[in-house]
Amino acid sequence: MSETKPVYTPKYGPVEAAVWENSGKNGVFYRVSFKRSYKDDDGWHDSESFGLFDLWNLVRCVGDAYVWISKKTSTDAEERQAA
Repeated sequence: MSETKPVYTPKYGPVEAAVWENSGKNGVFYRVSFKRSYKDDDGWHDSESFGLFDLWNLVRCVGDAYVWISKKTSTDAEERQAA
């Protein structure tokens, strides 16, 4: 069984975005999830909550994901028109 992996993962500090490619009746579309990694006595963990000092890194991940998806969907549309 193959594991689905994100198609793009910008990361700043402990904050990471994962861009996921999906297919629907109208074609390919993208969704984004975000996480923050942290370490405690039990090892590394992920969280979906963000503190004050994580927010700038979250904004940077959002911006990178937005630009990547915008470019990708533009390229995909151009390729469909050329076909």
